[in-house]
Amino acid sequence: MKDKEYLAFMLAFLVGIMLLIYAVNKIIKQVDFLKSGRSAVATVFRIDTVESDGHETYKPVFVFRTPAGQSFIYDNYFNSAPISWKIGDQARVVYNPADPRQAKVLTFFEAFGASPFLFLLALALIIFSGGYMWAEQFFTSLG
Repeated sequence: MKDKEYLAFMLAFLVGIMLLIYAVNKIIKQVDFLKSGRSAVATVFRIDTVESDGHETYKPVFVFRTPAGQSFIYDNYFNSAPISWKIGDQARVVYNPADPRQAKVLTFFEAFGASPFLFLLALALIIFSGGYMWAEQFFTSLG
């Protein structure tokens, strides 16, 4: 039984390491995007209604202008219920100057997504499983 427990904790430890690498990589990419992008003010000009599983959610659609005067529509923002944005609301966006269609509204979840939570989950897996494995080795060494 102990061997199966130890293997389960070893697997949890390895999953934690892989999850940590993935989360850190995603966070670094997002920070690089935010640092290298250009900033603009976007305005909600439309709210789309999205129906899924019999429930309605609402998706804001933003428009922003580049310094060159080009307008771009950003509609990849999260759906919500109830409505969290109204027409005319403004938000800061960061966009890729080479391709302004690649943009992010500057909110925590839009900028980083689930990466910080995956990072915390990875740390928890590493700490608890690593602690268990260390304790097992330590207790075994005591005789």
